Amino acid sequence: MSSNIPAEFSIARSEFIDAHNHADQSVRERLAVLKIASKTLLAQNIEALRKTPAAPSYSKSEKARVDGLLDELVELNGIRCDIVHSRMQVLQVNQVANAFFANVQDQQKLGRTGLLLTLNELRCCTNTLGRIAREISKLEQKPHAASAVSKTTAS
Repeated sequence: MSSNIPAEFSIARSEFIDAHNHADQSVRERLAVLKIASKTLLAQNIEALRKTPAAPSYSKSEKARVDGLLDELVELNGIRCDIVHSRMQVLQVNQVANAFFANVQDQQKLGRTGLLLTLNELRCCTNTLGRIAREISKLEQKPHAASAVSKTTAS
């Protein structure tokens, strides 16, 4: 294993955490646009956003798109928990370097369970989080834009 491999995994882990934070922030900003108070936990904010009904300022198609993005985010939130609540170990499996994450919150008395990701898989998760954050953020201004149009036409 190259001496650079552990450093590459550490950088990729940091980028994953930053991307997850960006996605979390985009959900909070989306809630703010819809005038819904955000909660402490991302899971609570996802649930609040899912429960938000379609409205004139939040179309059915937009809600469906956001709900799909939230489904993807929920999957990656589980991975995030393993990555954040673990000491990362770089292991060789079939001559391929992998990051192993054994979440301390989810261990049995005997043996270890964990998440095993290649560098490419970790980066793919990061890219997906970035895409989710960007797509949710793109939608943030739509309710304001709709309100602005109705105000100008009413004048």
